[in-house]
This record gives sequence, structure tokens and C-alpha cells, in this order.
Amino acid sequence: MEQEAKLPRLTSDQKRNLISQWEESGKSKKQFAKENGLNYYTFAGWCYKEKRKKSSQVNSGFSQVRISRSAVPFASIELSPGRRLNFYHSLPMEYFQSLLGK
Repeated sequence: MEQEAKLPRLTSDQKRNLISQWEESGKSKKQFAKENGLNYYTFAGWCYKEKRKKSSQVNSGFSQVRISRSAVPFASIELSPGRRLNFYHSLPMEYFQSLLGK
């Protein structure tokens, strides 16, 4: 079984550049990867990570508010690992239910 030659590691900028070239090419990921000597699954992973990064940067309409370090939240909702929504005063139960869609 013949082993593929290992390509040098690409920087984040090089990966983004390749993803931009692919987006402009109109080709499938598989075709683009093959034509550029990339492993399809590696390239697809880069595209997935870049898409997630872009979607997390979309302005949600919320602004970060700095609270004194000594303040203790009344309630906290974990949105995803590392992303938390803290409430520093009591709110009616209906407010939290509306956030949860209940």
C-alpha cells in the first residue's frame, strides 16, 4: 500500500485562503481538495471549523457588560462550553420560561 507524502502544516491564514479559493471556485469540496493535493476529510474539517467560527462572530444584538468581580450572579445559564449568561438580580420565573421557549 502506497503512503501519501505528508504536506507541511498550513497556517490559519493559508487554510482560510484555500477555503476562500474553494468558495469562489464553485467546485465541490471533494473536487477542490483533490485538485489541490489535500485530504478531503482534512479540508472539510477546516471548512466546518471556519464556518463555526464565523457563525459565532455574528452580532447577536447583545453587549458584554462588565460587573464587579465581587458580584455574585443570582442565576446563570450555560449556553455552550465557555459561554454563560449571568443574571445579577432576581427576575420573574416567566422571564426565564420565555427564554427557554416554555
